[in-house]
Amino acid sequence: MKKANVIQHILFEGIGNIEIALLQRGFTIFNYYAPTDDLSNVSDCDLLIILGAPVSVNDDKIYPYLMEEKQILKQRVLNDLPTIGICLGAQLLAEVTGSKIYSGDVKEIGWHEIYSNENTILSHFNNEMAFHWHGDTFDANDKMEVIAKSKLYIQAFIIGKNILGLQFHPEYQGGNEIEKWLIGHACELNTNKIDVFKMRTDNMLYSDWYQSLSSKLWAQYLDNINLGLRTVH
Repeated sequence: MKKANVIQHILFEGIGNIEIALLQRGFTIFNYYAPTDDLSNVSDCDLLIILGAPVSVNDDKIYPYLMEEKQILKQRVLNDLPTIGICLGAQLLAEVTGSKIYSGDVKEIGWHEIYSNENTILSHFNNEMAFHWHGDTFDANDKMEVIAKSKLYIQAFIIGKNILGLQFHPEYQGGNEIEKWLIGHACELNTNKIDVFKMRTDNMLYSDWYQSLSSKLWAQYLDNINLGLRTVH
């Protein structure tokens, strides 16, 4: 049995369209809700996925489970164990490998283009619209290979052969799912004067094609990682 463990921080930000790719490849999926669940055995898996949250990596004294996640990721990086970090998950990966996480000048929320390197698992995303929702960012460090950026920030990187960090949200399913994000982050949208009506319009324009791009990403990642790696030294 191939096992994928998922660390989730808020209920409406789940693994989304990654689930299809995992089930097609025979994975059994186990979800852990970081604020309340025991994470002590979460790294016992073929693949670990850490999802986003509206908190900062730097808030680990306020949210102590972030410290535990950092320790888990340090060991996975050390052993190059298959891992996907999305949004907060990517920022955690960046920090444990040497980057400082800081607030960007502009919150990147909504649909914006990304620019990806050739001959990578994200090359088909080049010049495409992607779904973003983050305010913190980071600079590259010598352990990561940056493979995609937006006009503002780093969007994707690889560590070793099996670890993928994604600042944007390729797991986002589109359609009516947008409403969960709009109401769940209503205060942030209002504070930053984000046009909710434009987000809905852009969602209708881009989300169907986006699912095709994301499906290709997950297939390429899952079909090329070493799923025999489960040992932490």
